[in-house]
Amino acid sequence: MKVEEALKYEPVLKVKEGENLKKVDVAEYDKNKGVYNGSTAKFFDGSSGNFHLMPPEDKVEEKCPKKEIEEKRNNVYNLLKLNKKQGWDLTRNGKGRNSDYHSLFDYLRVKVDNRNYDLMFFRMAINKNDKKVKCALKSIQFAVTVDEHSCDKYPMSLQDNDKKEGENYFQYYNPEVSYEEDDKIVDAFIKFIERNEENIYKSIEK
Repeated sequence: MKVEEALKYEPVLKVKEGENLKKVDVAEYDKNKGVYNGSTAKFFDGSSGNFHLMPPEDKVEEKCPKKEIEEKRNNVYNLLKLNKKQGWDLTRNGKGRNSDYHSLFDYLRVKVDNRNYDLMFFRMAINKNDKKVKCALKSIQFAVTVDEHSCDKYPMSLQDNDKKEGENYFQYYNPEVSYEEDDKIVDAFIKFIERNEENIYKSIEK
């Protein structure tokens, strides 16, 4: 997607509170520059093809539980470190620092050969019909990429995927797991990786 097209989309940012998603203000952005209030926080990153929906800086702690998300990410990282398979390279990814609101969008990555499996603590969705791009913080999303990112691969909904057992996963996947249950998040992510790897080897054997 080109920057000009991306900036026609309406950004919708939500935060999960219990079972509900509560809408949060998105920082104002300059449609001509594609940035929020002249800062380095981009509405759309042309280099990666990804949207970044940032809350206003002065409302991060009030509206978006940054510290809580960081703690969750650390807990899941430690669990994943204990359960990862041989040959899996686990890293923390993202440009954020603990004192920086960019860290809302940091994620965990397992690299298997040239494939990147990402565990995100937010969900992205895009609807090209009504020109909306949505983000839900405190929700789990998985992705598998090969040195690429693109909003064109976002699912159309923030809802859990309803794929049947045994089907191939899409590149972005919304697992049916509770944000509160770290063990289940890790189990679902490992299963996501294993299934994708199995499908890769099955396709090679054909």
